[in-house]
Amino acid sequence: MHLTSEEFNKLIYIASGTFGSVYHDKNMAYKKYHEYIKENHDFGYNITYNPCLKQSMIRLKLMKYRSNLLTYNQFFTDILYIDNKFSGVCYPLLLGNTLNELDNLTYNTYYDISKQLIRNAKELTDHNIYPLDYKQNNIIYTTKGEVKIIDLDDKLTKYTLIKNPILLNKSIKILNRTIVNFVNKNYEGLSKDILINFENYNDAIKNNSYEKVYEYIERLIIPKNFLLLNEENISQSALIKKLMMENKLIPVLLVNYKDVLNKKVLLSIINEYQNSGINLYDIVYDNINDFILKTNTNDILYLENDKVLSHKYK
Repeated sequence: MHLTSEEFNKLIYIASGTFGSVYHDKNMAYKKYHEYIKENHDFGYNITYNPCLKQSMIRLKLMKYRSNLLTYNQFFTDILYIDNKFSGVCYPLLLGNTLNELDNLTYNTYYDISKQLIRNAKELTDHNIYPLDYKQNNIIYTTKGEVKIIDLDDKLTKYTLIKNPILLNKSIKILNRTIVNFVNKNYEGLSKDILINFENYNDAIKNNSYEKVYEYIERLIIPKNFLLLNEENISQSALIKKLMMENKLIPVLLVNYKDVLNKKVLLSIINEYQNSGINLYDIVYDNINDFILKTNTNDILYLENDKVLSHKYK
């Protein structure tokens, strides 16, 4: 695609990233690479020439050719020249929101987005394409309900002729962390210390497999019964385990935490539950009804006078 400076200046600005800024004309998106970028190191950063502008035309054409082999992912469709100078790439305009812009979704929607993202990522690595910059603003959920990974043209996406296990493991690990943080982001404070499915979280981000993180998000949509605990009985793990066995409850707990316990105490209780064979599902800080609306909840069970009482929500 050849544009003059005058034509390019008429485009509508969308956003800027590390390697370039994106514009559109209501039909196509145009990514113009920055001439210089900041290169971080331990003592600050250096200003260096953008490596994307050093890409050979052969590499770009190979990337474009390989994109024709893909079903769920799309790369750039043309190379951008401004005043006959190589300046970036062009691709169809995607209408939608990046994952960091999405909020207050149901768990079914989180699951659908995450499932599509894993499928797209697996397709890339199956073709020896390894993105190393998975982050929520590099993933778009379109108005058509499709997930698209963007910024696959820069130097943080590696292309190899044969399988590369090191790049594969690194790419999957970054993807898993992005998905887990995306699913948990609406829970203020949880993403740093206490997360949904606390026990499975570490496995999901440490295990270099798509299957592990898929299992993690799949658990979010399975219809469940919850045992709701408050601050008075949260520490009764032995009794809770006994009652759960007697009532044949799914070994998942919903804890209603109302700022009574400090973080250190709460973490020790979580560890105690796990050591007792009890899987803590989630910690709800505010409105239990909001949580129920987002999950596939069949029944909420309460612990009262050492007995489990049932209260139907659906």
